[in-house]
Amino acid sequence: MSSVTATVREGALRGKVTTTHTGKTYYSFQGIPYAKPPVGPLRFKPPEPAEPWAGVRDATKEGNVAPQFSDATRQYMGDEDCLFLNVYTPQMPSDSSSAVTPVMVWIHGGGYTVGSGNTDMFGPDYLLEHGVVVVTLNYRLGVLGFMSTGDSVVTGNMGLKDQVTALRWVKDNISVFGGDTDNITIFGESAGSRACHLHVLSPVAKGLFHRAICQSSVASRGSLDAPVAERTFRLAHHLGLKQGASSEELLAFMKEVPARKLVEEMMHCRSQKDKTLQEIFPFRPTLEPAGAEGTLITEDPADIISSGKFTPVPIIFGVTSQEGLLYAGGAAHADDIPYLFRFGLRNPSPPNSVEGRVIARMTKLWTNFAKTGNPTPGGDEIIPVSWPAVSADHCQHLEITNDGLAIKENLFKERMDFWNALHKKKAGVKSSS
Repeated sequence: MSSVTATVREGALRGKVTTTHTGKTYYSFQGIPYAKPPVGPLRFKPPEPAEPWAGVRDATKEGNVAPQFSDATRQYMGDEDCLFLNVYTPQMPSDSSSAVTPVMVWIHGGGYTVGSGNTDMFGPDYLLEHGVVVVTLNYRLGVLGFMSTGDSVVTGNMGLKDQVTALRWVKDNISVFGGDTDNITIFGESAGSRACHLHVLSPVAKGLFHRAICQSSVASRGSLDAPVAERTFRLAHHLGLKQGASSEELLAFMKEVPARKLVEEMMHCRSQKDKTLQEIFPFRPTLEPAGAEGTLITEDPADIISSGKFTPVPIIFGVTSQEGLLYAGGAAHADDIPYLFRFGLRNPSPPNSVEGRVIARMTKLWTNFAKTGNPTPGGDEIIPVSWPAVSADHCQHLEITNDGLAIKENLFKERMDFWNALHKKKAGVKSSS
């Protein structure tokens, strides 16, 4: 394995030269710190920029994942020092071509409670085949990433703020890896998709990206109304905090609890109603108090959209046909991910197989959009359709199946008619009262 060196603002990195599943050469830099470790006095605080280092830092291995219980083994894993990202690029600036390369930044899902950007789930091979820079990242999860006191003491959404800091790092440094600082696309699935949408709606990340792809979740009306502050105090009381304690006392108390204990005891934050509703992701994005320092989002997403106070970038919104299922059924929730990323060391599907052809179509659509803002620019035998952008009176969707691509209208028409009628009826009741 040969090495490669790059120098970012914080110092020099030693990465590795490797190949995709088809033998295409690319450059890998892993475990790059994009912020200070959120430990000690920085626990439950917004992230601070990474500090410089001396010498050449080893960037051939992935960094720690955030503290969590493994989905696969149900064992505790991770470390609070988890704010790392990975950069994979098809060419370095010293290569024969001096052209800058579009950048795609992936935000992983997992209910804001589990997951990471590492290659056990998100190998970059398929996307790199299309000549883009791929960035994946870790961010704080669960109570450590989304605890809130409902006031200015702990405003919440630290995990989202980690993502913004990572995007700022990308904007500042990606040119070192051949990336185009003026062509950055954020994309994610499930919780990662909702995070991408929140970055579109929040003014904090404005200018740090230029397009977005949201797969299987958005920030809708009421989606930030979870009683996170109540759950925070309930968990703290379970762990031993005295009743009637102030937000400041809670923060001081929770800073002393070991990370593992916070993760292991986290579900004790739930109310009886939460348990009845089988709430499994109790700590997640929430509205922050207006006027507090460093807030990311203080208004309901629907109100932001209706007021036009969001970042107007091209967006692809997508769903699978069976979102209510997980890891079961031809298109369940998260079934689109293996067509974009290589899972660990799993052997890729042959190019001429059904799966191989879907991978080719999807990665071409996604990277076309990242390069030009148009997923179907035409003149391509892999993408033989033209998908028009949504307008006020024109809304068509692109259907991706094993058989190919098709432009269709009236997505989930019966469901949409039902909800639209219910919404109108509810609005009518309100207006007449």
